[in-house]
Amino acid sequence: MNLPPATRNTLLNVLLVSLLPAPLLAEESRFSFGATVTGVMQAGDFDDAFDVGGDPIGDTTRGSMVIDLDGAMTVGASGIVYASASFAEGNGLDGVGGVSVRVNADDLEDDVRDINGHGRDYLLEAWYAQRFDLDDSSSLEIAGGVIDATRYIDANRVANDENHQFMNEVFVNRFFMPSYDIGVAFSATRAAWSASGVWMNTRADDTEGRTEGFNFYGLDIGRRHESAIGEGNFRLIGITTDDSFGDNGSAVHSLGFSMDQSWGEHVILFSRVGGFSDEESVLVYKSLYSAGLQVSAGGLPAKWVGGFAYAFLSGGGNAVGDVRETRVCETYLRWAGGGRFDATLDVQYVADELRGGGNPTLWAIGLRANYSF
Repeated sequence: MNLPPATRNTLLNVLLVSLLPAPLLAEESRFSFGATVTGVMQAGDFDDAFDVGGDPIGDTTRGSMVIDLDGAMTVGASGIVYASASFAEGNGLDGVGGVSVRVNADDLEDDVRDINGHGRDYLLEAWYAQRFDLDDSSSLEIAGGVIDATRYIDANRVANDENHQFMNEVFVNRFFMPSYDIGVAFSATRAAWSASGVWMNTRADDTEGRTEGFNFYGLDIGRRHESAIGEGNFRLIGITTDDSFGDNGSAVHSLGFSMDQSWGEHVILFSRVGGFSDEESVLVYKSLYSAGLQVSAGGLPAKWVGGFAYAFLSGGGNAVGDVRETRVCETYLRWAGGGRFDATLDVQYVADELRGGGNPTLWAIGLRANYSF
C-alpha cells in the first residue's frame, strides 16, 4: 500500500501531535545540535565490469562530501523531538556501478534527493519519542514520525557505522532495511534483554523500474551477556512486508541474527547472518553471511583502530546476468587521535559471479576523513 502524499502528511502530523505531552509548551526544553563533515576519496580498479549503458569501466577515482546535521529537543525527563538532515555532493564509486554492492554505505548525493520518491530533499528523520521507565531495570520508548528502521533493527557494536567502521554496505546492515519514511517504532529493555520493533510505510524500486509502495514490519530481540572474555550481544531479527511485490503480489520475509563478542580488552568479533524469501523483483540476494573483527588500542598503537571482515552473499535471481554469488573483503585502519577529527585508510575487494558468465571485480582503495563540530 502506498499512501497518498496528503494522507501521509496528515498521519505524520497526527503522530507527532498526539505523542507530544500536553504541558510541552510550559516545560523548560533543552536543545542539542551536532554537525559532521565526511569526505571520501576512492580509487577503483575494475575488471570485467560494465556500467548501466553496457560500456566497460576502467580504472577510476571518485569522491564525495557529506554534511550531516542533527538537532534534538528534550522535553522534561522523558520526551525528545529529533530531526536530522544530510547535504551531499558526489556519489563516489557507487555512482559508477560495475558491481552489485555499494562500497560506501553513506547517504550520498542521489540518496538525499527525492528521498523514497516523495519529492523531499535532505531531511532524513523527524520524530518524537517518549520514554517510560517501568521500574529500575525496565523501560519502554515509543517514537513516531519520519524514522529510520536501522536505528532500531540490526545494531552491532563494530559493524554498523559507515563513517567510522566498515564502509561497504554488507558490513553496515542487512539488506532490505528501509530508511527515512513515516512510521512508528518501539524500544524496550529489561535487565539484559531488549526488544525493538518497527512499522514503516515506504517504497522500493523493483527490477522493472517500478516504484512499489509497501508496509514494512521489523522485530529485533536481543540479549547482552558478560563472561570471562568480555561483553557479548546477540540479536535475533525478523522482517516481513505486506503482499506488494512482483506480478503476483508477493511479500518479502527474512530471518537472521547479529552478534558481537569482546575477546579481551582490545578485540571485538562480529557476525551477521540473514536469509530472505526468494522475491526476485526487489531482492538481489537470498542470503548473507558475514564475520570479522575490530582491534583497538593495545592490539594497535594508541589512538588507532583496525578492522577486517569477509562476507558471502548468495543471489536470488535465475536469469542470465543475475548475480549468482558475491564475495566481499574489507580492511581499514582508522586514526582517532585528533579530538574532533579522524581519518581512515580503507581497502575493499568485491567479486561478483553472474549467471550466464561474467565475473566483475573491484579493488577499491579509499581515504575517509571526518570532522565533528
